[in-house]
Amino acid sequence: MTRPRINIKRTKLDYFFESISIISLALSFIIIAYYWGKYPNSVAIHYNALGQADSYGSKWLLIILPLTGLLTYIGMTYLNRFPHIFNYPVEVSERNAELLYKIGKRLISFMKMMVCLLVLYITFSQTSSMIFHRSGVNVFIILISLLCLGAAPIYAAVKMNKARP
Repeated sequence: MTRPRINIKRTKLDYFFESISIISLALSFIIIAYYWGKYPNSVAIHYNALGQADSYGSKWLLIILPLTGLLTYIGMTYLNRFPHIFNYPVEVSERNAELLYKIGKRLISFMKMMVCLLVLYITFSQTSSMIFHRSGVNVFIILISLLCLGAAPIYAAVKMNKARP
């Protein structure tokens, strides 16, 4: 059965998620560009479970995280244009398609925002550690972010299950 193709209009919350995503990515690149001349040639590129740097490399490697965030942003933004191809825990019908697509698109937008915020946080933490000699990445913040990223699909699946045809 072919799934219906429905144009889902964005809500204020969708625009909020999108704005936070874009601002987070932009700030990640701005932070690196602004402090580029102040970074040492060898920078922390990996942190252990305690948030302490345990691997070092060229400062050019700092660009990888924001670039990965940008590619993720682009990919998720493109994917979000086609909610009819998402995997859903229930059968999609004419009756429930709009609700399922809204939930699916909102999930992708939320996860995209969380990834972008995580990129910003790690970029900021790395810079603070190297430039201002502050502690590195706070593992608790990383764990909370990962918990949100893991819980979001579960929450969406529960909401989708209530939309059975």
